[in-house]
Amino acid sequence: MTDTKKTQTVRAVLLTLGLWLLTIVLTLVAISVLLDVLMRVYAAFWADGGFYSQATQTAIGIRQVLVLPLGIIAVVVAIGGAEYHREHFNTRESWRTFARTIAVQGGLLLLGVFI
Repeated sequence: MTDTKKTQTVRAVLLTLGLWLLTIVLTLVAISVLLDVLMRVYAAFWADGGFYSQATQTAIGIRQVLVLPLGIIAVVVAIGGAEYHREHFNTRESWRTFARTIAVQGGLLLLGVFI
């Protein structure tokens, strides 16, 4: 293998690792944003005022219940992404999967900005 080929492989590995770590961080941030969006929507339609109101306490309960399933999804994205990209390293499908994953996470982050 030539030095150029080795350098390209090392760069591809570092880029893949960096993008994978970025998707993990974005997944964790997107969970928080998604929970905030759900709280805002719930408060907009069912809030009856005050922090200690029944609607607020229900919204907090809903948020706490959703943390575990969303955390499991984050673990699935992290482990599944690592396994997928290990099997399909440096292929067109791998790069498309990165693009789609980051696009979905970016969409969730933008949803938090607009709602």
